[in-house]
Amino acid sequence: MATTVLSILIPFLKINWFRKSISENVSTTINEIVLYASAGKKENGIQMIAEESSNFSFSIEHFYLIGCMVFAILFFRKLYHLDQLKQKSRKIVFPEFVEYRIPNSTSAFSFMNCFFIGENVKNDSYSSILNHELIHIKQKHSFDLLFFELLRIFLWFNPLIYLYQKYSAEIHEFIADQNIDKSKNYETLLQEIFGTENFSFTNSFSSKSLLQKE
Repeated sequence: MATTVLSILIPFLKINWFRKSISENVSTTINEIVLYASAGKKENGIQMIAEESSNFSFSIEHFYLIGCMVFAILFFRKLYHLDQLKQKSRKIVFPEFVEYRIPNSTSAFSFMNCFFIGENVKNDSYSSILNHELIHIKQKHSFDLLFFELLRIFLWFNPLIYLYQKYSAEIHEFIADQNIDKSKNYETLLQEIFGTENFSFTNSFSSKSLLQKE
């Protein structure tokens, strides 16, 4: 996240140390400029080029704003979908989090202090999944993913934003997977297939644990 913020701020920084000092007593000689009778046509040509350049710049700005609007709509659509999921799920309030039981589902993921789990998930896997998602909740991993999600609205054209968000989510999974009790539940979890909701700013539980990469 720090490198992301720095990459955005660095272009706006002005560091005088890198500037090369030039003496004020510098004179330059330019070649003689000759104006012909056809200068008016040339001026008109230059004006047309300037107008075309202005129109091109204007269209680029509109294209950028349209992209921002599209990604903003997609973001709020995800929030709406998440809210709809809350409405149809059974809510159970705990001191540290709020659990939502999703009907006819095997999904398992968390967002902020909310833990979503499908009613079709096996009971013997519930505690392990909960412990995994509680790490995301306690360490507030959702804020990291939301940060990149908001950046995608304004920097939708930058492919690095998507890579940073992906790698950030993988780091979260490494952190959470380190706390899985391998001796008791790890093999069981790997054998079970969980569906995940398509939210790029949620921490989804997956049967393909990242610990397999070690």
